[in-house]
Amino acid sequence: MSVIGLWLVTVTATLSLFVWQLIFLLSIPKSIVVCLIAESLFFVAWFFYWTVIYPRYLTPFRHLPTPASRSILTGNQNGLFTENSWDVARRVSQTVPNSGLIRYYVALSNERILVTNTRALSDVLTNHSHDFGKSNLAKFALKRLTGNGLGFLEGNEHKVHRKNLMPAFTRKHVKELTPIFWDKAMEMVKGMEAEVRCGKDTSTQGTGIVEIHDWATRATLDIIGTAGFGYDFGTLHNPSNEIGQQYKKMFLEPSTAFNWLELLGNYIDFRFLMTLPVKKNRDLTAGSNFMREIAKKVIRERRHELFQRMTSQAGNMKNTKKDIITTALASDCFTDDQLVDHVMAFLVAGHESTATAFEWAMYELGHRPEMQKRVRDEVRTYLPSPSAGGVKNITFESVPYLQAICNEVLRLYPFLPFATRVAEKDTWVADQFVPKGTIVAYAAHISNRDSELWSGPALDAFDPERWMEPGKESSGGANSNYAMLTFSAGPKSCIGEAWTRAELPCLVGAMVGSFEIELVEGKQADGTVYPTVDFKMGKVLKSRDGVFVRLRRLEDWIATLSVSAIAAIKSAWTRGSPFAAATALYPTNEEGKYVIQAEGIRMEFTNYGGAVTNLWLNNSRGEEVDIVLGLDHARDYEDYPKNPYLNGAIGRYAGFMRGGRFDMDGESYQVATNAHNGSSTFNGGDRGWGRSILDIGSHTENSITFVLFDRSWNGFPGTAASCLTHTVTPYEWRVAFGVTPTKKPGPINMSQQAFFNLDGFKKKNLTGSVPVSDKTVRDHKLHLPLSGLRFETDALGLSTGDVLGNPRGSEYDFWSASRRIGDVLEKPGAYDTIFQLGRSQPWNKEDVPAAILSSPESGISMKLYSDQEALHVHTWSQKEFPLKLKKGQGQGMVPQHGAISFEMQDWPDGLNHPEWRRESKTIWGMDGLYTAFSSYRFSVDKTEP
Repeated sequence: MSVIGLWLVTVTATLSLFVWQLIFLLSIPKSIVVCLIAESLFFVAWFFYWTVIYPRYLTPFRHLPTPASRSILTGNQNGLFTENSWDVARRVSQTVPNSGLIRYYVALSNERILVTNTRALSDVLTNHSHDFGKSNLAKFALKRLTGNGLGFLEGNEHKVHRKNLMPAFTRKHVKELTPIFWDKAMEMVKGMEAEVRCGKDTSTQGTGIVEIHDWATRATLDIIGTAGFGYDFGTLHNPSNEIGQQYKKMFLEPSTAFNWLELLGNYIDFRFLMTLPVKKNRDLTAGSNFMREIAKKVIRERRHELFQRMTSQAGNMKNTKKDIITTALASDCFTDDQLVDHVMAFLVAGHESTATAFEWAMYELGHRPEMQKRVRDEVRTYLPSPSAGGVKNITFESVPYLQAICNEVLRLYPFLPFATRVAEKDTWVADQFVPKGTIVAYAAHISNRDSELWSGPALDAFDPERWMEPGKESSGGANSNYAMLTFSAGPKSCIGEAWTRAELPCLVGAMVGSFEIELVEGKQADGTVYPTVDFKMGKVLKSRDGVFVRLRRLEDWIATLSVSAIAAIKSAWTRGSPFAAATALYPTNEEGKYVIQAEGIRMEFTNYGGAVTNLWLNNSRGEEVDIVLGLDHARDYEDYPKNPYLNGAIGRYAGFMRGGRFDMDGESYQVATNAHNGSSTFNGGDRGWGRSILDIGSHTENSITFVLFDRSWNGFPGTAASCLTHTVTPYEWRVAFGVTPTKKPGPINMSQQAFFNLDGFKKKNLTGSVPVSDKTVRDHKLHLPLSGLRFETDALGLSTGDVLGNPRGSEYDFWSASRRIGDVLEKPGAYDTIFQLGRSQPWNKEDVPAAILSSPESGISMKLYSDQEALHVHTWSQKEFPLKLKKGQGQGMVPQHGAISFEMQDWPDGLNHPEWRRESKTIWGMDGLYTAFSSYRFSVDKTEP
């Protein structure tokens, strides 16, 4: 017990005796009065010694530079608890000339040594790192949660534990976990999107206001649970679940009472307060015990799994899980109790720091739209879209500006901006003797902004460009290992640095790629007042009242496989297709087709035109039905003369081009014609992409990417490097195009054809067989909620340039309500109309479907979403295109109106209608990337009609 603690006990006993005498004996013995006077004099003497005599004459640090003025009560602070400790330290370091060490005082004249240069930092953090530890109060408080976690181990024990835990935190290992980070980040985005839809923000239509930190903490907690321990805590999906509630009990918000405890804890041992049976202590213990039991359960499961793998198949460990617990168990160096302590330490420290950094990233980007746009363009070009299934890897090397944003956030907003260490034995720092018990402080808030350690101006400003300069991508211009102390340095530095550096870009990238973000402060149009962002008083750099942002949802972006293929083929187009040889490596089935599948859906493709050949779903009767037209074998597609009309990719230019001519940059171009007796070009011409053999860039269980070089085919200018990615996720098929010119600008308007019959040409008939002629889409119901307008066409199907309304009840009215298709099939030919998609807001392209098709016969419904602005709807014409049903669909020919196609594209022949001003949508330069997506989402009504 300290001297002042002993004095406090003595005074308490004396006062108790004094009160007892006064109440029960009605007298005050002189001895008690003398004792109280003596004890008071002792306190005065003690206080005078520590505040006057010791600092001036006896401390070994009396020769160190010290701020000029000092208050006995507040030290060198402006008040007892009115400043954050890192602000005090920085002000002192900037105003007191020094050679690496400064003596300064905090409240009640408590002496501290501030370390300010790299030589002193190297002694504290590296050379003599094991001479310093946490204060007794901090140790006791944190050990209640973490036990003997890595942060509390010393000497050889610390070295051994860190060495055997390190394989789980290497950059290589963490990189393997980034798909989990990305999936959870996207789960957070979807949760925010739902909150935006349900929000009450009426100041701007189509937006919503969210508070960042709550979402961030839930996301990072689920990430560390899933990627770290192989256990999904599920707080993103259900924030009120038991795990989330118990976890919250483990933490206390900073308060004045805690500040006093910390301050007086330098003189009095307050550890006994943390053992009192008060509610907060009971809650903290209950929360900690709950999480420890989960940790024990997971460890037992992982140990059993590891044992099973090691004892089977000659110890085959190929598919062993990569979470922290499994990696640590594989080292065979930890007991279960030790691992539980480490798990608790990672839980406590591993999620809040990243969540806080993400909060500050949203704050900075929320009022910097120009930075936001730049990083968004990068993210949407090179990282997976929210809908990309089966993501295997995230490559951050391709997004340097996103990396720069995150590095700058970590530099400017270190989670622990100020740290103290207590000398646990006599030691030396920068040739200065430091006796046991000395409190030594260092500040990332100082080092991270020190002009001696960093090049470049405005170190207090948020400037990602410092990380974009050649040769400074990793350092930001720092010239020392001690310039960036966000993760500390030396043998006791944060073991999870690589984790945070991979996790933060996933959160920021997913957020910026999915939303436009606007910082919200002050009074809003609806009268709601939001707080001004400021720092919270405490030990960590958190916002005081939260960061609120207004979010505007953006449409989805192209899948990662597509853009990766584009980057590859754009750089190698002069060498021919770099994927031609690789295509042969991907296996096909017996029909020469490529298969992808996910829950509830299976598809097959041919690389001739990238055509969809089969799409299987189960109908309401549990029968598997193939709901698209196609041919039985892949080799049949090249021989089929009407291939461009059978579920292939349509390009370079979808639809008709009048005269096969267009103007671009003051020059006229004539391309090959193939329609209307040579007077028009249709779907890119005879060498359109639907009649070309495509190479395969990638093929996984649920995704396939086709790539193609179009070298001035049919007279189109320049070379187009392109790819088409098909991805299936449960009950959904997504199509993503990516095209970029490589030699000259040129027109691009892509589409994917698919003829659907949701019955699969199967009809339930209890009385007998159903004629093929009745297996049409006449009884299908169609709703086109965005198609209030259509493009007028002439007798040849060419656009006239006029846009017409679709009156209610007319053959074009599918927008006012769902309608039976047979009700409008009055003309002898196929139904053929191009609708304009009218969206009231650009952000809702994945919220409002362009088409909804359903069949009461099969119970199958399909919703079509896209970012395109025109929809070509047409039914199958048996007279023009005779086609046999596939062997799984029945016998005979596809009947008139046997299927219906939805082709998403740009406005028809927009090249030749300058009055529409579609140049930016149809002419793409060499620095541009044309992207387009469509999503087909299926559902099945299990109730039979």
